[in-house]
Amino acid sequence: MHFDLGKYHAEFLFLYGRYKELRAFCFDTDALYAYVTENKYVEGIQNGEYFKSTNKLELEKWLNPKTDAIITAFDTFELQMPVIFASYLEDAIVTFLTAYFVKYENCMGDYINPPTQDNIKGFVKIGDILKHKTIQELKESLASRAAHNAASGKSKKKVFARVEALTKYAIQKEVKDKVVALYDKRNEIVHENKKFELGTDYIEEIYDDCIASITELGRICVEKKVPFSDPSELLR
Repeated sequence: MHFDLGKYHAEFLFLYGRYKELRAFCFDTDALYAYVTENKYVEGIQNGEYFKSTNKLELEKWLNPKTDAIITAFDTFELQMPVIFASYLEDAIVTFLTAYFVKYENCMGDYINPPTQDNIKGFVKIGDILKHKTIQELKESLASRAAHNAASGKSKKKVFARVEALTKYAIQKEVKDKVVALYDKRNEIVHENKKFELGTDYIEEIYDDCIASITELGRICVEKKVPFSDPSELLR
């Protein structure tokens, strides 16, 4: 089990790249005109009735509504970017913690079970033990469970506090603050249905913040000798 920096770097990079490509198309007037008129006809609902026309004037008349609809669709996609970035980052944190717990199995006891009154810390059912063929399989399964519990919760401040307590590593305050802000934005979008005009500068900023976050996790791996891979050399 190792922390794959390259995987998450690629996921963030491709997501940001696809966003930029889509934005370039949606705000390219010539490209939108070619797209809207490529079939040489326009169809839609007018006065409550379906219509289809090949008239050039009709095509021109419907160009703006069609392009407006495309841009509105892009705005909807852009609003989901913090949600997607946060989801990828959450997975990266879980994977990092899993690798850490496999390396330092004695640290996972507090997180094997969710922190409820009915659970005993470190308690594992005999059935969960017997279903694994090897000790390594059992260790990785328990590490994954503990990692998900340690990374859970709406408050990312608490998650970072757990990571720092486990690893005895001080994560840069700026990195923590920006990730907390990203998750706050994500929660407002998902749970409160809030709408924001984000823009390219903001999307680039959260991309950079996510890269900085996984880089910090990579530095912990280096310091604590947790297995990792870094094919894109973020830690160089």
